Amino acid sequence: DLDYVSSIGSFSSGDQEKDDQYSIEARLNGKVGPFDWLVGGLYFNEKVNADVQVNQIVLGVNQRQDFRNISYAGFGSLKWNLTDTLRITGAGRYTQDIKKFDGSAYTATAICTSPTRLCPNIRRLPSDVSNLPAVLNSLGYVQFAPNTPFVDVTGTSNVIWSASNLPVTGRQAPSKFTYRGAIEFEPRPESLLYASVETGYRSGGFSFSSIAPQYGPETITAYTIGAKNRFFGNKLQLNLEGFIWKYKNQQVTHIGFSAARNVEYVTENIGQSTNKGFEVDMTARPLRNTTLHADVQYLDARNDDFVFTETDPSALAGLPAGTIPSVTNCPRTVVPNTGLYQINCSGLRAQRSPTWTLNLGAEQAFDLSSDYRLILAGNTHFQTSSIVNFERRAFGIQDSYWLSDASLTLAAADDSWSIGAFVNN
Repeated sequence: DLDYVSSIGSFSSGDQEKDDQYSIEARLNGKVGPFDWLVGGLYFNEKVNADVQVNQIVLGVNQRQDFRNISYAGFGSLKWNLTDTLRITGAGRYTQDIKKFDGSAYTATAICTSPTRLCPNIRRLPSDVSNLPAVLNSLGYVQFAPNTPFVDVTGTSNVIWSASNLPVTGRQAPSKFTYRGAIEFEPRPESLLYASVETGYRSGGFSFSSIAPQYGPETITAYTIGAKNRFFGNKLQLNLEGFIWKYKNQQVTHIGFSAARNVEYVTENIGQSTNKGFEVDMTARPLRNTTLHADVQYLDARNDDFVFTETDPSALAGLPAGTIPSVTNCPRTVVPNTGLYQINCSGLRAQRSPTWTLNLGAEQAFDLSSDYRLILAGNTHFQTSSIVNFERRAFGIQDSYWLSDASLTLAAADDSWSIGAFVNN
């Protein structure tokens, strides 16, 4: 049960919410000859009833929702031990999701109509926005007809309030069979070679958006090949892995403008992407009290197909189509007579995907006596630049950087206690 108000970032918000969730999972496993088997089932049930208010002074939102989520799944796995060093595994899972949503979102946005775009006399929203129409009336703004703006009847400001009530009601019942196939081989007791192909599934859902009130499931197919090794009496561990992940119908969340001039937080299925690369991970203990670690990852993550529509801000301002640039820095095409852009980010690098990532670490212990030891440790992280915002603007580029930490610890020889100092950068 949630019942609170807050004012984080100078903006007030409130939430009255009751959540109820339970699940049960059962598994049975065994061994028959060279086969290891497992079967199981899962039942998940969730209910959410919420009333949420957000007040950003010139933007007010009141959302009410009833949400129900039921999920059933059955799964099984069979491992065939052909020899002591060679194994093949096959596994599958069938999932059935049932989601129901009934809610509404009332949104009011202040719009400055002055030619200079300066409106110093705006009357801002009070803290309680549980009834936005009544709040706007109390501020001197009146709506003379449904689906029209609230205007200032006092004539003291060049501000109108665009208001809309968005009901979202729906039901989804997607299902999916996912699988995994893998092979493992041990050429020596200290080495493992492996390869696998597996699929994954994330169900869809609902959002208070006129652009995409519902979004569908997202799927992935992942290919992996690798090796895990230890050498020189376990003093050196070296792991190698290559991977290709292929996403379809990716669920992407971003800010968008509705046809009613409101800002919306949208989740929709946008295109496909391929993530491929490799990782090398090494841990070494050249001396009894010395540990070294290094991890290097290369990632090539691309949007294979990333096309979506966006409301043309020019139409919202009453200007000719295409006058105001798109907020998204991708090639755009004006869709005639619709007030929309078509945005195409296909072929571009995916968000939050640095090409190179490097982690280095070292730990050195000093035996001060038979009872005490001193441990000096340090690690550093490096990654190349990446795009971190959906709009792909210059302000959303994360430059390459190094990040380093260090610590000094005095500990008992038996690790029963320790005291330390650290610097986290």
